[in-house]
Amino acid sequence: MAAPQLLLVLALVPLQAPFERAHRTPIDDPPVQVDAPQQGPPDVLVILADDFNLIDLASVDTPNIDALASQGMTFQNGYVFPLCSITRYSLLFGRYPQRDGIGGLVATAPPSPSNPSPTMGLATLPTLMHGVGFGGYRCALFGKWHLGTNPDYDGNPAPDIGPADIGALTPLLHGYDAFRAGCMANLAGVTGYFDWRRVDDGVYSDSTVYAPEVQLEAFTDWWPHNSPRLAVFCPNLAHTPVHVPPADFLPPGYPMPVSPRARFEAMVVACDTLVGRVLEQVDLANTYVFFLVDNGTQHMLSITPCGPDADIAGCTKTTTWQGGIHVPFFVAGPGIAPGSSTNAVVSSTDVMATLAELFDQPSPGEDSISFAPVLFDPDARTRRIAFSEVFGFFFDENGDPYFRHELAAIGERYKLRVLGTEEFLYDLQNDPGETVRLDVDDPELAEVVGDLRAVIADPLDRSLQE
Repeated sequence: MAAPQLLLVLALVPLQAPFERAHRTPIDDPPVQVDAPQQGPPDVLVILADDFNLIDLASVDTPNIDALASQGMTFQNGYVFPLCSITRYSLLFGRYPQRDGIGGLVATAPPSPSNPSPTMGLATLPTLMHGVGFGGYRCALFGKWHLGTNPDYDGNPAPDIGPADIGALTPLLHGYDAFRAGCMANLAGVTGYFDWRRVDDGVYSDSTVYAPEVQLEAFTDWWPHNSPRLAVFCPNLAHTPVHVPPADFLPPGYPMPVSPRARFEAMVVACDTLVGRVLEQVDLANTYVFFLVDNGTQHMLSITPCGPDADIAGCTKTTTWQGGIHVPFFVAGPGIAPGSSTNAVVSSTDVMATLAELFDQPSPGEDSISFAPVLFDPDARTRRIAFSEVFGFFFDENGDPYFRHELAAIGERYKLRVLGTEEFLYDLQNDPGETVRLDVDDPELAEVVGDLRAVIADPLDRSLQE
């Protein structure tokens, strides 16, 4: 089959280009703090956690995530998309999912009009990093994929090529050299974290070991033996099924969580433990570490208060309210001042262009805007407005399906959310909870509203957002 042949080409013959410098030399020479001399080109680690927003993270003690933030830069205005597949698409491809007709979840099923899936052959983070240096970076994905399958998949998760399944090979066909301890979508059922189907480079097996532990083991086995390297680490925590993590993922004496909310908080704590153990393998003096979350907390588990304009969908996951798209977003690494913070607007879509600039490569992501200058100067600005959206069928309070399409354009201060023909304007600087709706026809806000409306009307025009 053609697809397996493509896999061999991608795995064995990485693209080559001369490596020029480890990271962008910032204009005006702001202070550079490096803990130790660099040994070769810097590595890259992207950690994409699952299903918790800033408010819910702040309610839990997470010393390892806090330590990572203190060693790098905190983005106060980091934005993603309301559901996991669309954020993962934006991160991997540096483009908005609507370009492939994707507005919500991508099923682990053959691509079809009812299941739009990423176009094969698009440039991705791994194909970008394959072009860096004298042999390219080794690139691996650990954990959750949730971006569907390739067109050769027949819907049957049985081996197609020796022991491998063509559907489970999809991450490799998008450029990763390895896909380890993976799951094609979410962990299912009540015991999914403890009884699940894992994927290793296209091969399925059954595991009864706690999924985050397996993902950590796969990472620690791969990371020391590949250099230079890009790892995208995607734990399922803290996505449902809600559960009590094993004792060794919780602090000594952690109280037994009895309510769904308490179990969710324990899962966030377990995610923090996992992040700490991953970072034990990483030299921050020579590794760029990006930490973000794919979307906000599930509505039934969140303590995020909703404003008066929220409807049956709530104001967290699945929506473009702040609780659904405003997430923890940190970057640490060489040259980034520890403890720095910025109000610069950034998007998950921007990771591709940022890495491209850091490694002196052209960025292939049509909608990606580099925030590399901000990493070395918190007062720098590259993106004026972030865009987010979700569309597809959801269920109302009676369990009946209905179609919803909501969009948001977010600047450093003002945000415009659009649902159908209705516009919702908020001053996030003075009203971060989106409780006081502003008049979109206020003449004093005409220029602001005009800029935000322009992005809503044509989000694929990147110049409107720069």
